[in-house]
Amino acid sequence: MRGTHHLRPALLFCALLLQCVCAVGADKQALYFIDAHSQVDQTIDLDTVISLMNQAGVQTTILSAVAARSSRDIVIFARQHPDRIIPAVRMKRGAFNDNDAEYFADLKAEVDSGQFRAMSEVMMYHAQKGGRAPEIVVYPDDDRVQAALRYAVAQNWPFIAHIEFASRDPVPRSICSVLRQCAAGDVGCFLSGRGACLEAGAF
Repeated sequence: MRGTHHLRPALLFCALLLQCVCAVGADKQALYFIDAHSQVDQTIDLDTVISLMNQAGVQTTILSAVAARSSRDIVIFARQHPDRIIPAVRMKRGAFNDNDAEYFADLKAEVDSGQFRAMSEVMMYHAQKGGRAPEIVVYPDDDRVQAALRYAVAQNWPFIAHIEFASRDPVPRSICSVLRQCAAGDVGCFLSGRGACLEAGAF
C-alpha cells in the first residue's frame, strides 16, 4: 500500500510502548513516586498531606514547614508516618532572606538535632509575587547556600534549589552558570520552580 513505510516506525514504537506498559503492569508494585519537595503551613491539617499522597500515588514525601507551622510539627508527623514522611530542615526563613546570622544558627540547630532527614529547597531566584512574596536573589557561592550545601553533602541528603528559569529576568540563567561551577561531589541536585525542567539536565 502506498505510503505504508511511514507507518512502520510508528507501529514499531507502539509495539515497544505496549510491551513496556505490560511489563510495568506486571510489576506495578515496584513502581512508586517520591515527592522531593512539599511544604505545609499552619492552615492545613497534616492528615490532608497523607490523603493527597494516596490520591496521587506518592509513596514518600520530603516535607518542610512554612509560615507559622513549626518544624517540630513536621518531626512529630514524620514519627507517626515514618515510611511516608521525610522531615526536612526548614530553609524558608526571614533570616535567610535578610542574610542574618540567626539563619546559620537555626540551620545548624536543626541539622544537629538529628531529627531531620533532608534539606528543604534553597531559594536562589524567586520572582516577586505581588505583595505575597518578595524577590529573592542568592547566588550559589553565597555563604547561605554553601552552608546548606555542606550540610546536605555531609548528611548524604539531596540538595534542592529553587530557581525560576521561566522568568524573563537574566538572573536565573546566570545563577545556573555559577551553580555548575560550584557543584560539589556526588550530591544529587534537584531544581524546583517555574520552568525548572528546562535546565534540570544541565547538572
